[in-house]
Amino acid sequence: MLDVPTLLGAARGGDGGCITGTAAKMFIIAGPVIVFGVASSIVYGIVLVLFKLI
Repeated sequence: MLDVPTLLGAARGGDGGCITGTAAKMFIIAGPVIVFGVASSIVYGIVLVLFKLI
């Protein structure tokens, strides 16, 4: 179980340990993927709405 100093160290950008460090590295990669997915779905929805208006 994680203790408070470990969590606070991870929140301050320090070494948060194996588990929290791995999770932080995963979000570095997953962040742009999530943003691209949301942005492309918005663009796709706008295109569908525009084609229904025509």
